[in-house]
Amino acid sequence: MITIGINRIRAMRKRDKTSGKLLAIFGADDKPLTKIVSDEVWRVTRGTLTGRYGRDRDRKLVVGFVQGDLLALRPQGTRQQVEVDLMEVYQWVLHRKATTAHMLKLRERKAAKTQARIERRLRRPIK
Repeated sequence: MITIGINRIRAMRKRDKTSGKLLAIFGADDKPLTKIVSDEVWRVTRGTLTGRYGRDRDRKLVVGFVQGDLLALRPQGTRQQVEVDLMEVYQWVLHRKATTAHMLKLRERKAAKTQARIERRLRRPIK
């Protein structure tokens, strides 16, 4: 399993122009230079955005897990990146699921009331 956002220390390397090989870069004290890198995972969606996204319609979404627990989204070919905490996404999904179930019950109740109203109207005596 890939753990997202783990910081790792990597040796800095530079490509040699003559041989084309990657070689370590050394500092003034003859120690290799290092940098801290955070693991990221990036993927492109299969489907494209619909027309309701304006000028970004027909673009695929680029999705990434970045630095810790952030989800980064952007239309492919743009720099309009939006970052969301994964805990907020999970909370939103749970809230939406509960709201959808509640609305389904309300629709059923409304349909039952409408049916009862129709039956009362049919049984009402004509004056």
